[in-house]
Amino acid sequence: MTKFTKVISFLARYGYIGIAKKIANDLKNNKYKNDAKKEIFYKNILYFLNKYGEDRLLKLAFQKRVNIFYRYNKNQHQFISLSFTTQSRIKHNIVNKNKNRDSKIHSFISVGGYKKESI
Repeated sequence: MTKFTKVISFLARYGYIGIAKKIANDLKNNKYKNDAKKEIFYKNILYFLNKYGEDRLLKLAFQKRVNIFYRYNKNQHQFISLSFTTQSRIKHNIVNKNKNRDSKIHSFISVGGYKKESI
């Protein structure tokens, strides 16, 4: 990832109108003096906001936010009941993403329980 893509991803997640003023204020007040990586990251955000303009970058970031929302919600799931109970010994994630991007199935749910031995 480049610095610019990291900034756009951050703005897509947490961006709002006026964020440049808040970041500039925080940097001026040495809010990130204990964490050099955060300070560098927020300076990069300010640099790109000043270089390309806050309105332009936020418009791009908000569009990315909408695209991500549509990508993950294009196939709506309808649940009849909001509760599910099981005894599970699964030690890995219950919800797993499908690595095959061409598939219509985007994720899998592993439902565990006890093995039933046949007699």
